[in-house]
Amino acid sequence: MNDTFMKEKPILGLVLSMSLPMVLSMLVNSLYNIVDSYFVASISEEAMTALSLVYPIQNLINAITIGFGVGINATTLDIVENPKNLDIVELEAAQIPSRLADVDMAVINGNYALDAGLKVADALAIEAADGTAAQAYENVIAVKEGNENNEAIKALVEALQSDTIRDYINDTYNGAVVPMF
Repeated sequence: MNDTFMKEKPILGLVLSMSLPMVLSMLVNSLYNIVDSYFVASISEEAMTALSLVYPIQNLINAITIGFGVGINATTLDIVENPKNLDIVELEAAQIPSRLADVDMAVINGNYALDAGLKVADALAIEAADGTAAQAYENVIAVKEGNENNEAIKALVEALQSDTIRDYINDTYNGAVVPMF
């Protein structure tokens, strides 16, 4: 991933590329509302009044949820509020453990924390196993199409998803790696 992408591109292009999905979504929603209004208006004036009261609320909800929908792709540019005035510095993930002495707190990927000898028990917070990032970055077993019924592959999958492997992961990584099976 290019960490300097947002710093090198022209601001206008970045704003347009990030706002375009929101604009298109709201445009489609508005077109839906116009068509809906046409049909509801034929029912009664009261129905049309109710619809006209709901549309602004619906647009507000869409604007907020689409705008906040950055999820695991968030950057410092997505920070809307910083009431503690924290100095938030983005670093390349592998550098974070070696820079712990320079910061008051850090968010560290599990593999880098393990390599640095850090323990889950010392963390202030950890990603939940059912969280967005845990689900998005879980390891998967993939095979070439046509090999999914191969006996050797089935045996490997069964072995990798066994209680023995689950126990090994839990005992070895003490919560830093979580079996997702």
